[in-house]
Amino acid sequence: MKSEELLKRYVGGERNFCGVDLSGSDLRVTNLTGINLAGAKLNQAFLVGTNLAGANLFGAELMGTNLASACLIGAKFTQAKFSETNLIGADLTGADLGGLSLTQMQIIGSRLFSANLAGANLKFVNFTGSDLTKANLAGADLTEANLTGTHLTFTKLTSAILQKANLTGANLTGADLSEANLTGADLTRTHLSGTKLVKAILWDANLTDAILDNTNLAGAAMNGATMPDGTINPG
Repeated sequence: MKSEELLKRYVGGERNFCGVDLSGSDLRVTNLTGINLAGAKLNQAFLVGTNLAGANLFGAELMGTNLASACLIGAKFTQAKFSETNLIGADLTGADLGGLSLTQMQIIGSRLFSANLAGANLKFVNFTGSDLTKANLAGADLTEANLTGTHLTFTKLTSAILQKANLTGANLTGADLSEANLTGADLTRTHLSGTKLVKAILWDANLTDAILDNTNLAGAAMNGATMPDGTINPG
């Protein structure tokens, strides 16, 4: 379908565009709130600054799609397919990305407030400077993810895998990392005030200059961890 036809039909009140092929289309800075694009092909589409708030993208193909600065508030991405998708600066507040594979993607400076990323494959994802406040990342795989300077306040990270993740300068105030695996993670200058790290694995983690006020470390394994004062925890 041509982008011009879709826009004409959308303006006319149509919202159901299930399964349409919009690969390579240019729909930048357009209003497509509440659109149903379930199963649609949006590969290589140009959607920079597009308003897709409340959109249904169930099973949509988003390979190479440019969604930089797009409004994706409350969008549903269940079973969507991502690869080299650009989500830099996108607003994903309350979006459902649970269980998806977003490995190696660029999600820099994006807003994911209260987003669902539970069980998602987030290996090597670059979240630098993003806001993940109150997001659900329970059971997510964040192996070697870049979370430098992110806001993870009151975020759910129970049983998440954060091996060798970079959390330098991140704010984890009030976050729940119970039973999370932080082996080799870099937590330099992180804010861990009131954070739950119950039974978390922190082997060889770097906590240099981290703030640990009222942090719950009950049952945490900290063999070889570098403590805030620079000393090595013998375990």
